[in-house]
This record gives sequence, C-alpha cells and structure tokens, in this order.
Amino acid sequence: MSRSTSVALVPVTLLAVGLTLMPETGEARSVLGRLWDRFAERPVEIPVKAEPPKTAVAMRWPQRRLAANGRVIAFVSSHQKGTLGDRLTALRLTGQGYEKLPSKYSSLHGIDGVFVRRRANGEVSEIRLVENKVDSAMLSAGPPAQMSDAWIRQSCQKMLNSGDTQTADTARLVLEHLDSPKLRRELWHHDLSTGKTTVRTVDSIGQPQGINQRWGDQLMANELNRQCAGARLVCESP
Repeated sequence: MSRSTSVALVPVTLLAVGLTLMPETGEARSVLGRLWDRFAERPVEIPVKAEPPKTAVAMRWPQRRLAANGRVIAFVSSHQKGTLGDRLTALRLTGQGYEKLPSKYSSLHGIDGVFVRRRANGEVSEIRLVENKVDSAMLSAGPPAQMSDAWIRQSCQKMLNSGDTQTADTARLVLEHLDSPKLRRELWHHDLSTGKTTVRTVDSIGQPQGINQRWGDQLMANELNRQCAGARLVCESP
C-alpha cells in the first residue's frame, strides 16, 4: 500500500468508528454518511517528494573502456577522452609532415586541429581543419552545426579575441582560405576498442561524407601504452 493511500484511509476509519459509537439518530447518520462519501470519493493525498533524476553526465562518467592495448582505461571526463583523440590525430598528421597550428581559444574549446603543409618557400599548400571524436561521440548539431561555415567563423572570431597572437594568426589563415580548395575540413573518429581510425570529409553545412581514409595499425595501441606507463591515463588489467 502506498503512503498516500494509507493516509487517505485514516479519516475513513475514524468515520466508521463514529458511526458505531454515535446514537442511532437519522440526523447523525446522515451527516456521517455525507462525510463518508466525501472522503471515499476524494482521498487525501500527501505527495512524497521524488528524488531528482541523475544527469546524463553523472550517469556516464567516470567511464571505463577496454582499449586496443588490452588495458581497461578509466576516463574521468569527456575532456580527457577528447584530449586523447586530439593527440592521436596530431601524431598521425605530424608524422606525415604536417605542421600543427595553435587553434584553441581556451584550454578546452576551439578547433581541435589545424594542420598545414608548406612548399619549400614557406607558402601554405594545404590546410586540414580537423574535428576529433572518440568512440561514439558525434559532431554537434548546433546551431550552428559543428564544422559548418557558420561554426568555423564563430570559432575563428573567438580565436581572434583570445589574446594569443599565434592563435589569432591561425584564425586569419583559416578565414582567408575557407572557400579555397587548399582547405579541407575533416572528421576523425578514433575507436579505442578496435584501435581503428577513420576520416570523413565534412561539407559546408557540417554534414560528414563518406570515409576517405582509414588506419588499423599499432599507433593507437602504442600511444595508449605510453600514456599508461607515464600515468597520464588510469589503466587497469581487464
């Protein structure tokens, strides 16, 4: 029996006792009968305060993940996981000869990666604008949609206002080439359980297209081992 139901029975029970004890008069019976009907039809309820639901963040973090290096990684926040994704992409592209430019307008926010390739005279020949996602994370729908023209311009404006000269220079370079064939925007997805990385181009409205590059080598597992050994990640045996 619920708390509200048990409370509602109290006045009904008292009325029943009253009917038994009061003299046998028509008036008394009539009054008590009307009261009986009133409480029987409208039970008195005292609401019980419900516990507030847990937020999505509280239910999701900390998060444990069996990774490609055979260890269980305990991530304390989405930011820690995102930083790992940034690192994996940077290792891949700098290893191919790209230069990573400053692109964060705060410690956590900004464009995940701006990578350039230069000709011998220093002129920029290619710009790769990268957003990194790990496991099931997806591009934000916004508005504005992540990696869309509007989102890039908004991010670049914050980079210009960051107070950091190099970050502001990166923003100007991106804005100058936003409609240039030299610049391509990409979504990099790192799957920690399989150790695989896929790359998709993203169009001007922030919609990912088909996969154009993929890797399944040991780069991710090797980096996870380095971070586990250096205590940059909390790593446990499965």
